[in-house]
Amino acid sequence: MACNLDWSRHICLHDDHINGAVKKEMSHIINYHHQLNQSLLKEEQESELWDSFSIYDFEALHHDNYLRTQSILEQDIPQYTLENNLGFYHNYKIEDLLFDLFQHSAHHRGKISLLFKQLELPAKTHSYLLYKRGL
Repeated sequence: MACNLDWSRHICLHDDHINGAVKKEMSHIINYHHQLNQSLLKEEQESELWDSFSIYDFEALHHDNYLRTQSILEQDIPQYTLENNLGFYHNYKIEDLLFDLFQHSAHHRGKISLLFKQLELPAKTHSYLLYKRGL
């Protein structure tokens, strides 16, 4: 989730110019990841999908999500049973859950990028490969 972390830092650089919509979208990315972790770990849900955080907490929250996901992957459980919002249970492979997480995050980073352009602020790239090459 390096792209999310990179965007979080970028948002902080432009804190004087961003609006609540940017904060809302990044907070949602964090919450979605956090709720997935909690579901996989069979924990009680602590937050709602659209709860908002301070932009200065984004980096630490991303880091926590990353570490928790890493610990889940180390358990080497190939399949999880999760309840959907209608109360039905479905079995998912871990790789499908991660793909969904990546796609969901990319969708909301795209919305953040559009919001930055509307605010006439420089947007970040969405390419993970470009991000990795810049390290």
